Amino acid sequence: MLSHKKTGFKPSVFSPEEKTELGKLVENPKNGIVGYIELQRWVKEQFDKDVKYITLVKCMQHNYLRCAEYCRLYNRAADHIEKVSIHSTCILE
Repeated sequence: MLSHKKTGFKPSVFSPEEKTELGKLVENPKNGIVGYIELQRWVKEQFDKDVKYITLVKCMQHNYLRCAEYCRLYNRAADHIEKVSIHSTCILE
């Protein structure tokens, strides 16, 4: 009989407290971090952890960038709705 040896999901690289600090860092637009290399350096300095680049990217995409992407898309949709409503009132007049 075939069976796999996978035990389930891997535990997170970051503790809940560290995730909270990362969330605060992401929310601050004046943090000075431009890319993942700077973020990787910040994690090394703050948490004394060597986190692989791809692990950091996946963690940020999973936890934080979805919210940012949603906000960006929501703002774009709101702008589009505003433009359409202004355009339709101009046509009606």
